[in-house]
Amino acid sequence: MRLILTTCLLFLAIGITFSQNVKYESKGIYFYRYPMKPLDKSVRTYSCRLEDLGDDLSPWQRDTLQRAMSIPGITNVRENGDVQLELIVNELSITNRETRDKPLETEQNGKKSTLHQYWYDVTYSFPMKIRVVSKGQTITEQDLTGFFNTKFYPTDRSSLTALEKEYDRDYTFKNNLRSERISQRKEEIRSWLFSNYGYGLVLEGIEIGYIKDKNDEYSDLTQALTLLYVAYTYADKKKDYVDDTFKTKVNEAIAMWEKALLESSEDKKARIDQKVTAMIQCNIALAYYGLNDFDKAEEWLQKIRKAASETERVAHSLRRMLQDKRARFAANGLIAGMPAATASTNQPTSIGSASAAPARNYIVITPGDTVNVRFIIPSHDVMPFGDTLWLEDQIVVMKDNNRVEIYPSQIHSYCYKGIVRESLTWVKDMNVTPWLYEKKFCQRVLSGAIPVYRYSYVTTSMRDHTEKIVKSTIYYKKGDQLLEVMFLNFNRGVSKLVADYPELSERVKSGAYQREDFVKVMKEYNAWAKSKPKG
Repeated sequence: MRLILTTCLLFLAIGITFSQNVKYESKGIYFYRYPMKPLDKSVRTYSCRLEDLGDDLSPWQRDTLQRAMSIPGITNVRENGDVQLELIVNELSITNRETRDKPLETEQNGKKSTLHQYWYDVTYSFPMKIRVVSKGQTITEQDLTGFFNTKFYPTDRSSLTALEKEYDRDYTFKNNLRSERISQRKEEIRSWLFSNYGYGLVLEGIEIGYIKDKNDEYSDLTQALTLLYVAYTYADKKKDYVDDTFKTKVNEAIAMWEKALLESSEDKKARIDQKVTAMIQCNIALAYYGLNDFDKAEEWLQKIRKAASETERVAHSLRRMLQDKRARFAANGLIAGMPAATASTNQPTSIGSASAAPARNYIVITPGDTVNVRFIIPSHDVMPFGDTLWLEDQIVVMKDNNRVEIYPSQIHSYCYKGIVRESLTWVKDMNVTPWLYEKKFCQRVLSGAIPVYRYSYVTTSMRDHTEKIVKSTIYYKKGDQLLEVMFLNFNRGVSKLVADYPELSERVKSGAYQREDFVKVMKEYNAWAKSKPKG
């Protein structure tokens, strides 16, 4: 009897151990995409013009570039369109060529010889510019990358003379470079115009998480996967897919995942352990992404903590998709309370001074010029980190119900949820000429004679490489120098820093303060400096 009971307990123990093999099902869906910079609603047609400044494009090359200038959703006319697309093509020029050699040492009958293999490393420029014009006014100008590298290999590589002669006589070399670059550039032009001004279907890859389940232990999660998969299949190639059919299936899947999360446990042997929890949270975020509920999707992405590496990858991709879709909806007035954007100009919109008192979220373009805004790009899941704004080519905010684009370099400081960060510059590398400088947004911890700043960044946890954590570095400003708090001998270094306050300097030098007390020391020093009589 005791043997039977022991055996039953053993089987019971085995029965409550789960193997959580997180996998992702991929599916390509054609979603209807709105433009990032919608043109005025009155625009119905566009016409194209190609300006060949070098006058050396072949008929095929001209035709290829002209066909690349297209805006899906708007009618192309031969001339006098509501909007004119202009492509300015500069002459292709060889800007530099350097001789290279890969000598091969050989020996025959005791005699050594060197076989040279010469070629040219060639740098060339072939800049282009896209210009969008409406009613005689330039809306946008976009410069396309102008400099490229290639190699020229002669038929006879054994001598410099042969290399030079063949290069001088190869009249097709530049034209081949031009054709090669145009073939690649046509997709860049078409993609840029479509993304910014076009309307139409684009292919997006979605990934839904599930557990590879041999013992039918995750049938509820498999059912939820099926529901979301069917819902997205239903949405494929539809402009307005968020109807009752789509909502019903998605909400059923969300309910099943939320029920499973009630079992979430830190126990690695639990059915819903932390890796499965993160996968479910990612799936729910994807579900809300499909419903165009961006705040909810972002909220669920922020909950993801101890995720498997595959879930981290999927979540990162979904964040980018969410950020892009939110920005497009905001630009087209499809988010409640946000009107559609007006056509942008070729320079970031001038913001001007705000007369209202600073709100919780604001930006400062120049000292004293504070503007209340709502941040659209970067999204709210990454905004809390101090260097976030520098990750984007442009910042998108809402000001007075208008969509405004700003370059990060224009921002002096900003406030997000009550935390102010300032734009600061420091030397990153002194081993190069000129020195390499780095510019970041940092939170001011202390003001005064020696301001103190905190710079936050995201890194990988040393304990768990699948977990992302936020770390901080403290900087202080002495005169015009911004320096990291990094002293070989803390007490000696900080005592010198506050040497003009002898009493405090002596206490620091004697060991009354430790490294973690730096902010405390600076606070006392700044209070003393403020109260010190001037002159």
